[in-house]
Amino acid sequence: GEEQCGGFAEDSNIENFYFFLAGAVFGDGSLAGPGQVRLFFDSRKPRFAETVASLSPVQTDIRKQIFSAKKPGFPRSADAFMSYVCRETSIGRILQEKIGLNKKTKDAERRLPEKVLNGSRREACAFLRGWFSADGSVDFHRTKTRVSLTSSSVHALREAQILLAKLGIRSCVYDLSHIKTKVGDKEYKRSSVLSIVQSSAVTRFEELIGFLEERA
Repeated sequence: GEEQCGGFAEDSNIENFYFFLAGAVFGDGSLAGPGQVRLFFDSRKPRFAETVASLSPVQTDIRKQIFSAKKPGFPRSADAFMSYVCRETSIGRILQEKIGLNKKTKDAERRLPEKVLNGSRREACAFLRGWFSADGSVDFHRTKTRVSLTSSSVHALREAQILLAKLGIRSCVYDLSHIKTKVGDKEYKRSSVLSIVQSSAVTRFEELIGFLEERA
């Protein structure tokens, strides 16, 4: 088997769903007002918002919205996206107060919550499943499968790499923040990438973490 690096802490009594949701919001969501939780998914994952909502212990709303085309360089033909909105503030309070999710820092400076970094194996797997489900992808290159995760924060990717190593999953982080891309008249830094390419590591990732399966 894969060599594991380091150990995990004792389990908490916080349900898997909250760690999963924290990972998804960390990747593609926001916290609004006193604790309202929002997730955003485009047409590549048309059923994702509904699937997350079906797992939620409290009432949620699913909204279909259209990207604004007002900003220069933004495509006017942009796809509609699905929005998962949880107005029950107890969910947001759990994410912020018990798990320590912080969405107020700049994207490039974002770090994983301490509760996840220093938490249990179950909690780390649930958080990573949420984040990979939101911002990850699977590519097939001939006979090889590659799992990737993108983020504006190379720090967060390196922290994910540490968690994966503790689970015995080898990965590589590529810092692409020095590369600029232009959209309209604005320049943006490229997102950095974490990749899992070794076949045994991909298999272990599928067994321990995986992606959320969308409802049919």
